[in-house]
Amino acid sequence: MAHNPHSIVVATGKSFRGVYFKRFLTRCAVFVAAFVVFFAWPQQFDVMTGLNFFRHLSVFHLLWIAWMFDMVMQLIPSAGYWPLGSQKYFGNNYVPITKRINLRHLRQVLTPQHLAKLLNKDTLENVLQYINREKIANHINKARLVDFIKTSTRDAYYIAIVWILMIIGLATLFKFHIIDYKIVMLISIGFYLSDVICVYFWCPFRVFFMHNRCCTTCRIFNWDHLMMFSPFIFIPGIFTWSLALMAIVIFVLWEVTFFVHPERFWDETNAKLTCRNCTDELCGRRLMVEDVEAVKEEIVESIKAS
Repeated sequence: MAHNPHSIVVATGKSFRGVYFKRFLTRCAVFVAAFVVFFAWPQQFDVMTGLNFFRHLSVFHLLWIAWMFDMVMQLIPSAGYWPLGSQKYFGNNYVPITKRINLRHLRQVLTPQHLAKLLNKDTLENVLQYINREKIANHINKARLVDFIKTSTRDAYYIAIVWILMIIGLATLFKFHIIDYKIVMLISIGFYLSDVICVYFWCPFRVFFMHNRCCTTCRIFNWDHLMMFSPFIFIPGIFTWSLALMAIVIFVLWEVTFFVHPERFWDETNAKLTCRNCTDELCGRRLMVEDVEAVKEEIVESIKAS
């Protein structure tokens, strides 16, 4: 592939791509092991119900510890453990996008001929469209931010409705003894595996509902544990309800932060979420980004150098 001199190669730090592949393998092993336990030692599942959590040890105590540790790490800044998609709701991961070029000066100085020398045709069109669209420098377009809040929340709550309906279906099956708590555990472990599949391979929520660029900008990244443990809500027990309660705490904190500080969740207001500042590489490729912000910086630097 020919190198495009006007593209920006993303600088990377620790890639979470490899981390998530290891998590995928680990969760596959957990999923298979759960089925082995289901057929060979079904009594191990008794830890899920009532006070059995304290009455005898089970292999699922190890899983409980791992799950609880994962959720605790989502409640504190833990950049080395969770990717930015999960950690963006913390204030230390917010870098405001305030740098804007002087559009009036750009129009006066840069002629189409000068631009044509700097940029390829596609990027030139992007920059010109940006110039014509932006009206105020050094100002967050509040109307667009409000639109982002409304649109992303609408799409997220569509997912919530679908998920709630599915959980109601599982609860109905459980109530009429079509499935039991052991099957519910296997389903939750299946969700546990599906979560990493959505990150590493393919995410139906992004494709069919959210239409976000990647996991870093995902509106519902920290809904993962609530979705995993929502089937536990209708099974009374220390094991089940402790996990579900912790997941609810994370969900509430995430949602409250989104509505109080939506600028942390949007790549047009948080510079850390842009492709060119990506350090996670969860998308699986070193992006060659024709990023408008990056192009603008190149233009300004070229003006200063000329």
